Amino acid sequence: MSLQEKLKSIYEELLPESRTGLTHLFVVPLIRFNYKQSDYLYLLYKGIIEDPESPFNVHSTSILQHFKFVWYALRKRDVLLHYHWLECTDLKSLSGMAYKLICIALFKALGGNLVWTIHNIMPHDRRYRS
Repeated sequence: MSLQEKLKSIYEELLPESRTGLTHLFVVPLIRFNYKQSDYLYLLYKGIIEDPESPFNVHSTSILQHFKFVWYALRKRDVLLHYHWLECTDLKSLSGMAYKLICIALFKALGGNLVWTIHNIMPHDRRYRS
């Protein structure tokens, strides 16, 4: 079973049996579509994005768009959030951390389904370890 098939299987386990139509899949951080040959997230989702019969509508989500997955959960749409990693590389990104966590908490409180992947337990640049 390929990694993409495993991912689809995890997503389908989280969705209600009664779902109909398209499932909105929010992916954080942004998928870098300009780097299709090397971007980890693009390569991971390539099969889902390029499959015209995929039951998932992939939304590459920036920090400013976090309210969107909360809005979709509030409207009771079939919605999943796959948060790959929280990134804190400077004070600016640290200041957005509370907003990100509040959006995630609201999403879960509204019944949204969350997949959270921990890719690295330490930041690559060794700054802000805690």
